[in-house]
Amino acid sequence: MCDYCYEDIVTDLSFLETLDSEEATAVNKIFNDIQTNDPPNPDWNDEVKDIQPWVQRVYETLAQLYDLMVIHETRSGGQEGTTFANHYLTYQEFSQYCKYAQPDFTKNWAFEDKSDWGSACIKKGIVQCYKYSTKFFKYDENNRAHKYISILTDSRKYRLWYAFWNGEQRQVNVKVTADYYWSQNTLSILARVFKTFTTINLRASASPRNFGNMGSSKDISSNISTASSNPFEVLLNRRLRTKVMYELLVEHGLPFVRTADGNIKATQLLGLGSDSVIFKVHP
Repeated sequence: MCDYCYEDIVTDLSFLETLDSEEATAVNKIFNDIQTNDPPNPDWNDEVKDIQPWVQRVYETLAQLYDLMVIHETRSGGQEGTTFANHYLTYQEFSQYCKYAQPDFTKNWAFEDKSDWGSACIKKGIVQCYKYSTKFFKYDENNRAHKYISILTDSRKYRLWYAFWNGEQRQVNVKVTADYYWSQNTLSILARVFKTFTTINLRASASPRNFGNMGSSKDISSNISTASSNPFEVLLNRRLRTKVMYELLVEHGLPFVRTADGNIKATQLLGLGSDSVIFKVHP
């Protein structure tokens, strides 16, 4: 790892999305439930038996807030040419990429657990996070427009690894946060990591071959009704609107975009929000 691409520990978390009031309330409820029924044990020292399963439960609960998936890696490293993390944050439809003989690190953010917070464990975890983020940027150039965040924890303390591609230096630059003890505030920070993942639009990097032509004559009412038992919820729930819009694009394909020069075929999905879609087109 290059010393010049690694920056000092920072306390500025502006690279994370912020939680709205609804999300903050949900996270506080999750914390209270964990703290009452399943808090981290200060005496844990078995990473595989105690720490990884507990951390996975926490991550799965946060993932549900954003329709994401966290895959718990049960395989161990050692085979030449293979790299495994402990947890992969990804979309449900990308989960198969995490289960390859060699997981595809361009389709997820990988998180790392350690048995304790000693310097040797932290150093090893930092090196592993560097490998994951390097693969994210190296093996898919589209990802160089995105940020990469990993979480390093022993269940009691947490540290964030924030990486981004420096186009001028053509290398990965890194910032590492201060340590955070398990608390309600820390769980909110972890939730912000999950929310941030939803904004980097890895789905938009999907190959255009996944899409065809979306005609306006197709009846999409059935798609909306299957996404929610109450169709009006689609209008009120921002995340659900985004999900429905994406599912429609996957099923029916990219559309022709009407312009002053005529209809132009969209060739790539660049961005997706609850109320807007950004396409790349070629005349």
